[in-house]
Amino acid sequence: MNPDKDKEKPENVERDHSLDRMKLKAAADAAKNPVVPEQLTLESSLRFRCYPGIDCFTSCCSDIDILLTPYDVLRMKKRLGISSDEFLERYTHSRIEEKTGWPQLFIKMEEKEGRPCPFVTPEGCTIYTDRPAMCRYYPVGQGIHRRRTEEGVENEEFYMLVKEEHCHGFQEEKEWTIAEWRDDQGAEHYDEMVSPWKDIFIRRLTREEEEDGRKQTVFFLASYNLDQFRRFVF
Repeated sequence: MNPDKDKEKPENVERDHSLDRMKLKAAADAAKNPVVPEQLTLESSLRFRCYPGIDCFTSCCSDIDILLTPYDVLRMKKRLGISSDEFLERYTHSRIEEKTGWPQLFIKMEEKEGRPCPFVTPEGCTIYTDRPAMCRYYPVGQGIHRRRTEEGVENEEFYMLVKEEHCHGFQEEKEWTIAEWRDDQGAEHYDEMVSPWKDIFIRRLTREEEEDGRKQTVFFLASYNLDQFRRFVF
């Protein structure tokens, strides 16, 4: 018998258990993530349909971060007939995007049970024809690969499916390509309107620029508060 060898066993067993726990935690985290880990293109297909009467109608409109672009804000504030200041104060909150350092804007969910979107009723969205791009794309998500080529930096857009437990739209028979879904929901126009803005948004600020804060302030003003930005310029 080698006593030293026997002493090593508990330590090795504990390491194995730790590894198992790590694997289980990773699997549990993956199970909670509704994003399907498959990169899609405009030609990829999905089976989905959402309509008044489906048992999960508007379930996707609560307790969620709905990211707003400048064009979203412009459409929504005009629809509501209010100023940029009032829209930002009443309906949004912001935070700094960790990877790039730029400020992001989100719809402020209501502070009541379920944290519903302030624009949604049991009958549906009250601003449906002016709803944000993120709502138009759902259950499709967007992503951008930024890569260097001989001609310079290129942005390559890709897509993914977001399958949440409460959504039963995937059980419907209607089939689309991503391109067809995008066209049906009017999302292509929204993408065209914010394409130059996206190019700025995915560029990372330097640490000095983040500490200074002036670029972030002007970016927020020009992106989301057009009324105040006009006064600033003129």
